[in-house]
Amino acid sequence: MKLYYVANNQLPTPKAHGLQIMKMCEAFASLGIECELIIPDRRTYPSIVEKDPLAYYEVKHRFKVTRLPSADFITVTTFAPLAKFFFWLQQLAFGFSVRRYLSHANGVIYARDPFSLFVLSSLRLPMYWEMHSMPKNINSYIYRKVLRAIRGIITISNGLREDVARIYAGQILVAPDGVSLEMFQGVPSRNDARVALDLPQDKKIVVYTGHLYGWKGVDTLFGAAESMPEALFVLVGGTPEDVRAYHTKYGSRSNIILKGFIPHSQVPMYLSAGDVVVLPNSQKERISSRYTSPLKLFEYMASGTPIVASDLPSIREIVDESMAVFVAPDNPDSLVEGISASFKVGLEKASHAKATVVKYAWKSRAQNIRHFMNL
Repeated sequence: MKLYYVANNQLPTPKAHGLQIMKMCEAFASLGIECELIIPDRRTYPSIVEKDPLAYYEVKHRFKVTRLPSADFITVTTFAPLAKFFFWLQQLAFGFSVRRYLSHANGVIYARDPFSLFVLSSLRLPMYWEMHSMPKNINSYIYRKVLRAIRGIITISNGLREDVARIYAGQILVAPDGVSLEMFQGVPSRNDARVALDLPQDKKIVVYTGHLYGWKGVDTLFGAAESMPEALFVLVGGTPEDVRAYHTKYGSRSNIILKGFIPHSQVPMYLSAGDVVVLPNSQKERISSRYTSPLKLFEYMASGTPIVASDLPSIREIVDESMAVFVAPDNPDSLVEGISASFKVGLEKASHAKATVVKYAWKSRAQNIRHFMNL
């Protein structure tokens, strides 16, 4: 049976959800599933030159990508009432485009976007919702209708499953995010990676990858960097706007390098160059403490570089003390202690993490979801 993956997202995108969507479609295709990704025909990010998602994400097992008409006014204004109107206009336009396109289809609909599922519920096709966070208005009419229409939910963490189960009595599968293990084959050694990236050989280097959102604990990381002038902190990722905002907030510091967005294929090189990789998530928001399944965590594990991570339930679902050094979240002093400890004892833990991450390959995740949907 054909799988229609519906994603109301701009692709390609520098954000992690784009990578996750493309890797899952690729993994489904590698299992012999006829997978078609349906996305809106919208402008892509100016910083991205390659507009073809299959080429941008270097897809090996190819699948069909279909772009459908969709209003594209979301970035026209920052005036809140108008921005909200344009947001819903785009949601409606894409939802009805997909419904017309699939009006005579025969297959399974899979989506991260609940509003698309709401519009598509009239098609009477099997539908599954991959959930990455708990909507604030989960008891609204739209969500209640979606929960009645779908055959099951896939959550990325046990914490999210527990909260979803309070309002949904149907089938729920926990499927943490994954990693492309092949990306880490043939990665240069630490010294060679530093030469290639023009990073110093004589310093301890702490690496962070990902966006610079507050709930990801980047402010805590800056606080730790201020207390460790002897170490070099390399932050890879973030939009140009976010990078400028952090430069404005903290100024230029000799031991902090903000690289901004880079092609995802270069991430393993930066992880290899580090003495330690850090995941300083905050405990202040549930998306961080209970719901997230960070792509960077699985890449950290695959890199074989020692990991320092916030001690949160969402993180402990994947790694334990044998694989990472845990620190108190939102506490720069604790992060400093964890980094210092990992310089000394992290290699054995990193080796265990690397051996464990094999079970989190994208293909394994797709196989579990396939069984759940009886495809």
